[in-house]
Amino acid sequence: MLAVSLLVCATMALTRANGDENLSANISCPTNWTQHDDRCFHFVDTTWTWARAQKHCQSKGGNLASVHSVADILEIQWIIHNNTKKTQVWIGGTDCQEENAWLWADGTHFKFTYWCPGKPDNPLKHCCLQISSRDGTCWEDSLCYQLLPSICAKTLQ
Repeated sequence: MLAVSLLVCATMALTRANGDENLSANISCPTNWTQHDDRCFHFVDTTWTWARAQKHCQSKGGNLASVHSVADILEIQWIIHNNTKKTQVWIGGTDCQEENAWLWADGTHFKFTYWCPGKPDNPLKHCCLQISSRDGTCWEDSLCYQLLPSICAKTLQ
């Protein structure tokens, strides 16, 4: 009897796990968002300050994009390249609360960096993170009130 009970429990657990896999496979990004791993990215061509861009991303259920790997950078570069000729774009990093204590707007850990040579140089009030104006690949600390397009991101749920 114990063996049968264990077999039934194991079968139910496997069935539930397979159902959950099928459910997550059916979850996709909203229209005009691009899926990359477990996140969706969206390019916003409207130019805003960093704070206004973050508020806009929040209104869409996300935040300015955090970057955790080279794969994330490549995906964001691809999205930027396919949407604009501009090379300056807001992403979600900031050290406005404390100099050199960089945080992501979505609350994830700021472990991976892709700074341009000599950056961050931390001039006064340069505390918001943008994709570089030099070549559109590396990061620069910038004045938060610049008007730039942005990249939003949100996690698939």
